[in-house]
Amino acid sequence: MSSGSLSFTRNGVAHAVFGRTLESQTDAFVFGPAAYRATALNPTNGDNDTTVTGVCIADDGPVHIATYDERSVTLNLMGPGGTTGQMVRFNFNGDAKGSITYNGTGIAYNTSSDYRLKENVVALSGAKDRLNQLRPYRFNFIYKADQTVDGFLAHEAQEVVPEAITGVKDATFADGSPDYQGIDQSKLVPLLTAALQEAFAEIAALTARVETLEAG
Repeated sequence: MSSGSLSFTRNGVAHAVFGRTLESQTDAFVFGPAAYRATALNPTNGDNDTTVTGVCIADDGPVHIATYDERSVTLNLMGPGGTTGQMVRFNFNGDAKGSITYNGTGIAYNTSSDYRLKENVVALSGAKDRLNQLRPYRFNFIYKADQTVDGFLAHEAQEVVPEAITGVKDATFADGSPDYQGIDQSKLVPLLTAALQEAFAEIAALTARVETLEAG
């Protein structure tokens, strides 16, 4: 191994290395085939190294945990010792912002929603009109031409429910490659709920009016 690295070997083959250089990554910790391959490709570099198995934790943050067997496991998190509990917890400035939890039968993806974190709480109004501004489509992603799905165009949905969208329309990275927008469709649920409630109220009022006319 190169100067400054620490390797763990068996039968002359390195199986774990602290401080290995992988392309642009230096001082990486690698375990598994990423440690003993002759070519030091960076397994955190997406499609440039799709055949790697093992673990890599690079000095600037990327983490790669993958194995390409019949189960195609990319990341395997072991649950808590009990039957329920947190598997992942997200913190920012010391405060919990979300978590991934196991409830005994399935996984829940949670974001902060406690009333003690909120202020200026008012009823959502005009939801039906805003909902009509959303434009759902049928389409396929370019990389999967044989699968048609339902969804939105991020920049259009951003005009109606901006908190559901990350990124900026037509943004690029410094090298000119696309910095794509994303959507969290769960953020549309409050608007959908309020619009449905408004529609129910209108239906109830029309039903009462019809019943009154028929009775008269």
